[in-house]
Amino acid sequence: MKYYDLVRVEPDEEMRRIAGVWGDTLLHRVKGVLISRDISEAKRGVTRYRAIFIDRVDAALLSLAKQNGVFLGFFTSDIDERSLERYMEWVRLVRRAGVPIVIASGARSVYEMRSPRDRAMIGVLLGMSREDAFSAVSKRWGEIVEAP
Repeated sequence: MKYYDLVRVEPDEEMRRIAGVWGDTLLHRVKGVLISRDISEAKRGVTRYRAIFIDRVDAALLSLAKQNGVFLGFFTSDIDERSLERYMEWVRLVRRAGVPIVIASGARSVYEMRSPRDRAMIGVLLGMSREDAFSAVSKRWGEIVEAP
């Protein structure tokens, strides 16, 4: 199985070394991926992007994402004890809408990186099934990266 991780900074040598140990393919500035905190921008982007990383969703964004086959994603580095319940609700809403989820570390440094298994287990903690969580760090990323 091939694993992918999207990081927010240009990966340095140490990040690449650790990702290699885990069997991860590190991604940065991926064509077809929008990272935004603005729901309006995300709604406008559903026809142009394959995946949208956003920390809040509403019914309109979920409907547009489902209609256009867009993945919604979250960064594990954004989750802490204060935001855990909000991300559990995020996962519940996205899953209920039938929109596929992708997970990435969103690391800004080597210290925020997480192995593929750790990223998937965070997805399970938030309410995803084990199978769905592992697809969110591997198979779905393959669909995004290999899309024309």
